[in-house]
Amino acid sequence: MAALKTRKRAVIFRLTEEEYQLLQDNCRSAGARNLSDFTRAGVLAQLKNGAEEDRFSVIEKRLETICRDIVALRETVERRA
Repeated sequence: MAALKTRKRAVIFRLTEEEYQLLQDNCRSAGARNLSDFTRAGVLAQLKNGAEEDRFSVIEKRLETICRDIVALRETVERRA
């Protein structure tokens, strides 16, 4: 079993009553141990997904460049044929 790391940092933010209720409802639906764990997991998952989306964005831009280069190369070849 992995050793539990002590969490020493806190993040505090304010919610409207509606936002808090939505958070609580989703926490219960997910079967989370508590609101803190649920919120922490959600925030960290979002950060991880954002990093992955950034990597996919870079790959997508590179593929777009390659596709444009292929089209330009094909057009050049066709003009010379």
